[in-house]
Amino acid sequence: MKSLNEQQFTLVVATSKPIVFTGQILKYFNIDQYFELIVGSNFDGTRVSKLK
Repeated sequence: MKSLNEQQFTLVVATSKPIVFTGQILKYFNIDQYFELIVGSNFDGTRVSKLK
């Protein structure tokens, strides 16, 4: 990820997991700084399907 980031690639996380937990996981592994955008589901049930 560091190499891709240094080459100015845009890195994005897209998951059906809740965005709150996704951010915590990325921070735990100290890789959150490599991603320009993190998109996940919401607790209200939106963005939970991978089919849309």
